[in-house]
Amino acid sequence: MQNVMVSFRSFVYLPKRIKFYIKKTNEFSMKKNSLLVFFALSFAVSFTAKAQVGINTTMPHASAALDIVSEDKGMLVPRLTLTQRGNISAPANGLLIYQTDNTPGFYFYSASQWQRLAGTGDAVGNYVDLSTDQTIVGKKTFNSDIKVNGHTVGRGGGQTATNLSIGANALATNTTGYTNTAVGHLALYSNTTGYANTATGSNSLVSNTTGNNNSAVGNNALLLNSTGFHNTATGSDALYNNTSGIYNTATGSRSLYQNSTGIFNTANGFQSLFRNTTGSYNTGLGFNALSANTIGNQNTASGFSALTYNTSGDNNTASGFSALFANTTGFNNTAIGMQALYSNTTGQNNTALGNYADVTVGTITNATAIGANAKVDASNKVQIGDASITAVKLGGNSAVLETSQIKLTGGSPGANKVLTSDAAGLATWQTPATGTTISRKRSVILDVASLDATAALSAVPGTKKMIGGWQRPVLSLPEGSITQFQTQIPIPADWNGSSSFTMTVLYSSPTTSANFSVAFSYTATGIDDSTVVPIPLISTVAPESLTTANGLMEVSYNIPAKATDKLLFIWFRRGQNPSADTSTSEMHIHGVRIDYFD
Repeated sequence: MQNVMVSFRSFVYLPKRIKFYIKKTNEFSMKKNSLLVFFALSFAVSFTAKAQVGINTTMPHASAALDIVSEDKGMLVPRLTLTQRGNISAPANGLLIYQTDNTPGFYFYSASQWQRLAGTGDAVGNYVDLSTDQTIVGKKTFNSDIKVNGHTVGRGGGQTATNLSIGANALATNTTGYTNTAVGHLALYSNTTGYANTATGSNSLVSNTTGNNNSAVGNNALLLNSTGFHNTATGSDALYNNTSGIYNTATGSRSLYQNSTGIFNTANGFQSLFRNTTGSYNTGLGFNALSANTIGNQNTASGFSALTYNTSGDNNTASGFSALFANTTGFNNTAIGMQALYSNTTGQNNTALGNYADVTVGTITNATAIGANAKVDASNKVQIGDASITAVKLGGNSAVLETSQIKLTGGSPGANKVLTSDAAGLATWQTPATGTTISRKRSVILDVASLDATAALSAVPGTKKMIGGWQRPVLSLPEGSITQFQTQIPIPADWNGSSSFTMTVLYSSPTTSANFSVAFSYTATGIDDSTVVPIPLISTVAPESLTTANGLMEVSYNIPAKATDKLLFIWFRRGQNPSADTSTSEMHIHGVRIDYFD
């Protein structure tokens, strides 16, 4: 049997070593063995406070109370189950056991609880006990992926020292690129020499190779970028198709989505500048702002759906909800206010200031609408306010209103005052001098019922009839012969006696082709005057300039008169020159207006 040597070494009171040799053989009886062991243990206990114990060594270590030496054996501590461990009464701090079930291992008692001894790994592969507070300290370089719950969180020694990558295959092909940060599956996957890039999100900057100073935050952000630099994409699919575009900023899901080579664009909002491909220097702020723009440049859109349908228009500015909403190719337009210039499509150099300030036709140019609901209806026109505006005031008494033809510089308007201009074109409101008469335009309106269709002077009379769904009365002058109508009015008493009268005939035609030949004849003396001015052929007129059947047209003629004249007697003829009257349709007369000055 093996010899066991138990050695006790005194610190102070026992200067000599006392050795016990215990040998168990068949020659000793159990009684002798028991006495011998009892004696040895009693002796050891009697020296507990003063001695060290060494087993299989004559020189216990100075720092140890018990030093056990063996070349092929270990020391067994008590082996308990979790239940048995719990049955230990009042365990002392430092008490050590080996637990055999429920996460087996060495446990020691400290600070009123059992704690597990942690090494380089436990039986279930945990390196850090997550059930207690732990601190990881070290300076080693990992030569392979680090994984948590099966997910890769680092690339290890394959990257340069200044790069950080977290995620499966993040920065996987990097060679000399530096100061890159990649967080997410395949983030910056293709990067080789690109530097100072930041990619956060699955597939963000996945195609980048040599691009630098790019920032992508969001799944698929800057996904196709390869060589573009100084781009910033924040949001899922932001700057998705950008390849070589530079200095672009996209904030919002799918903002600048289709941009490929456009530069210096800024998009903030869902799908802002969504379709932009090569357009540059654009700014879109708001949901769908400039979303349809493809190649337009230098546009600024601020507001929900501002400049939404712009495709190639340049130098437009839209600020407000749906401002310049329908603009496609129009350029140099400015719209400020909710739905300002909403209807503009291809018009250019238009300006609208105010909510719903707009154009009535989307193609007019150089038009300006100022004020809420102001609608400008023609090119080269300024509209101030809507129909509710009754006055426009400029400043105080010294204010000036100036146009290219007249300048108002002073005076206060009032009843019976006149606007007087000097040789320099400076106009002021003045009270007329005594005896001054202000001439005003007057009109006499004659409807169809007032027109006489009686035949006269070898002409065929016209025919009164009703036309259209509303049965409007007209005087019809058919084709094929000289047809006419006549009318007369007493000369008004307020006529100034010197100016001529102007007769205007309102007419239409059921067709839009060919011409009418018309002529006027008149007498302006007395009712018994037999002298009639010869019928002059004054014009050949088209039935409709807007190429729309039944559109209304006018034809006019000046009729001279003397101060002594009392009556105007007028004929209007069609077909006086048959060769010029090429229309095969009726000529419908709707009424007559006679203008004069008092």
